[in-house]
Amino acid sequence: MHLRCVPGKYLKRNGINSILFVRKESIPTIVIYTLTKFGGGAREYKVKFDRSMGKFYCDCLFWNRLGIPCTHMFYVMKQEDVPKIPDRMVLKRWGKNIKS
Repeated sequence: MHLRCVPGKYLKRNGINSILFVRKESIPTIVIYTLTKFGGGAREYKVKFDRSMGKFYCDCLFWNRLGIPCTHMFYVMKQEDVPKIPDRMVLKRWGKNIKS
């Protein structure tokens, strides 16, 4: 699924426009972004992106709870020029070939 296919309403409603960049750390194949929400207090979220494996992990645990990538992950995808949402992040129930 291409990143541009994610509905703009989802991103706006879930606050991708209100995410503030704090810092970026790089280890050979892993990039760690620290992000916060505009006007959201002192809470910071770390998003780890493994470039070689195409894996994301976010401290907010939205993905772990609901199976939907969080806005923090989308922010990092955009900053890292990831053209496509990794296949492992697209659940089968989202696909076109779903059978009931």
